[in-house]
Amino acid sequence: MKIGAGGLQSLAVREALVIRPAEAGGAAERAADFRAALLASAGVPAGTAGDELVRAVESLNKAAELFNQRFGFVMREGGRVEVVERAGRRPVAELPRERVVASARELEEAVGAVLNRLI
Repeated sequence: MKIGAGGLQSLAVREALVIRPAEAGGAAERAADFRAALLASAGVPAGTAGDELVRAVESLNKAAELFNQRFGFVMREGGRVEVVERAGRRPVAELPRERVVASARELEEAVGAVLNRLI
């Protein structure tokens, strides 16, 4: 029998994988806990507006990374959002919350429009 992809090697890999049942504190709960801790450390009261800001910052960071931009977004105390250089983490600009949330919404709408054209 040939040893390679699809042979004994793949059988050995499959047997080595351990499948664990889902834990009570799943990824969604850990993400919510992390988001709440981030809001508390930034001095933003928990709630819809704070959660929306965190999601907006996460969305903009993913987009900046996807498009290989040299900057990112960071939440600071009081819910301030700064644009920082990825390499040195040096602040470049500060953005108001409303602009960050609006930009994330516009990004989602633009992606949706592109996908609608493809379908």
